[in-house]
Parts: sequence; C-alpha cells; structure tokens
Amino acid sequence: MRLFESSHFTPAIAIKYLFSCSEKGVKQYLGKKLFAFHHSRVNFFIPQLISLYINDKEVASAIHQYIEE
Repeated sequence: MRLFESSHFTPAIAIKYLFSCSEKGVKQYLGKKLFAFHHSRVNFFIPQLISLYINDKEVASAIHQYIEE
C-alpha cells in the first residue's frame, strides 16, 4: 500500500495491479486512485482499461465511474 501513496505510483502501475491483484478491495481502491491522476495520463491506457472492463467483473465495477466520465 505504501507504493500506492508514493510519488512513484503511476497509471501504468495502477493498471498492472488492477490486472494482477485478486482482492476486490484493492481493485476498488485503485479504481478510485485513477481520478488522482491527470486525465491525459490515464486516457493513454483506455484500451487496456476497456479490455480489463470487459474481461474482469471486479475491475469493471472498480473502474466503471472512470469509464463513464
């Protein structure tokens, strides 16, 4: 969790953990953390986010709000 609060935490790391983590609470937390980044940094990863959204129900619920906006 310290990594998620550090200055080294990036959208790429968030997406990596959304893909690899199996804990629903962590996925929800990471979904909310996407809003902490400037949208231009996250929008680069829209294809990966859409793929995760389609293939993983827990990720879909975690990032639904970001995808809608």
